[in-house]
Amino acid sequence: MAPETKITDLIKIIANQLSGKVDEDTDYLVPEYTIKGTGDMFCYNLTEKMFTKICRGGLVFVLKEDFNNTGKTLIYTYLNELILIDSEELVYIGYD
Repeated sequence: MAPETKITDLIKIIANQLSGKVDEDTDYLVPEYTIKGTGDMFCYNLTEKMFTKICRGGLVFVLKEDFNNTGKTLIYTYLNELILIDSEELVYIGYD
């Protein structure tokens, strides 16, 4: 994972990374993860403050592990959502 960085800064780096406009002064990329399995699952969405159905097998970015000491991992999805999920549900796939 990246050096200790604020969540807002990580989201900016991810947005630039997804658009293909990586800044020259950024010395790292944020690796991608996938959610294990197939089908749907419900996870807590911090953006909407409710449970949201997300698709397993989708690509996500890890923002912070053990978010708020709950043991859950805060992830950022391609749909611009901030989701809390169990870390066991994620598989590291690197820089695809």
